[in-house]
Amino acid sequence: MLNRGMYNRIMEQSNNFYQQTLDYLYSFIPEKRKAFTGEAGIRRTKNLLQLLDNPQEKIKVIHIAGTSGKGSTAYLTSLLLAQQGFKTGLQVSPHLLDIRERFQINSVLISKEKFTLYTAEIIPLIEKCKVTQWGKLTFFEINVCLAFYIFYKEKVDYAVMETGLGGLFDATNVVQNPGKLALLTKIGLDHMSVLGRTLSDIASQKAGIIRKGNTAITVQQKPTVMNVFHSISKKQHAVLNVLQKNINYKNINISKKGIEFDIKYKDLECKNLILSLIGNYQAENASIALAALYELSQQYNFKINKQKIYLAFGNANFKGRFEVRKIANKEIVLDGSHNPQKIKAFISSLLRIYPGRQFDFLLSFSEGKNQIVTMAGMLKLIIPNANKIYISSFVLEGNDLLHQSVDTEKIASVLRKLGFHNYPILLRFAAP
Repeated sequence: MLNRGMYNRIMEQSNNFYQQTLDYLYSFIPEKRKAFTGEAGIRRTKNLLQLLDNPQEKIKVIHIAGTSGKGSTAYLTSLLLAQQGFKTGLQVSPHLLDIRERFQINSVLISKEKFTLYTAEIIPLIEKCKVTQWGKLTFFEINVCLAFYIFYKEKVDYAVMETGLGGLFDATNVVQNPGKLALLTKIGLDHMSVLGRTLSDIASQKAGIIRKGNTAITVQQKPTVMNVFHSISKKQHAVLNVLQKNINYKNINISKKGIEFDIKYKDLECKNLILSLIGNYQAENASIALAALYELSQQYNFKINKQKIYLAFGNANFKGRFEVRKIANKEIVLDGSHNPQKIKAFISSLLRIYPGRQFDFLLSFSEGKNQIVTMAGMLKLIIPNANKIYISSFVLEGNDLLHQSVDTEKIASVLRKLGFHNYPILLRFAAP
């Protein structure tokens, strides 16, 4: 019979194994913010997947790329499929609090025991890959392979995979199956030192997830972006479906509880949908997810239960995206916007919900090439709505890269140049 002492020893040993697994994976995090590895990263990933007998080709994959909204769209797509009764895997990156966010099934993190077991199963092959001509795998590449492996072993009906950076050379872009569904969210100027200096360059990288024979879904965007999407779709003999605001999704109303909107996509029509995620832009992300659900229903011949669409959206909860909390009787809005496109959308929604208000902002920015210019672009959008801007800093370990913030004095210097002087500087926040 298992007594409390035995149970505690077993749990302690289990926790030790879990921590050892984490430490092993962390050893593959690049020590410096190296330049994007491009094709070498894809080759490393394919090599490990081949050793695993290509699990990515044995499951149904929904693949998502874009500058803004890809995380929310991935989450909503998985939520809709799970609510329809399908066992659905979700891989997102970077993770916010727990590495197991990358290996969710029906919005639940896999257990520490399963995570430890599945990682242990592939460690010998990871070690074998160290001696290839393409070099040592990265933390991100290993986790992508692990996600495909876990979802195959867990026999999911669908796997929703979010790209990490770009698309064409992203480690997730390894599925050859023409049945893959490719979703493209809004494209903007971000990671320009890696993806290119123009919208068309960046769109080409993102649309690289469209492979031969795929069905693709996006929203109407700037002509330069759409030209790229249409050109690549034609080249890949893929079908591109384009959602348009005020035609496919319309009547958008926003409140502190979320958004309400109508959608009509082909034979699917839902009126007065209530999504419990805040932000006008979430109607766009939700519409892509709904279109994905419809296309999958046509491809795999299942009937959509519309009532379960309303239920899924009413229960949506995605942390770090216009997340409103009450702390010490004050409303605090947490958001991970990190480029001008996202900040613009965030500020727009903020003013819709809290009209006529000035706000106190607490912010920091991750280091990177041309970050001062990008940071200035974001601060220009924030300053007109700011009473006070608190500047902080951080170091984030245990993720795809070692993330360190821009020096607080550099942020202060940009604020001064922009004519803003009410900026208290806070001590560094330590990441968990």
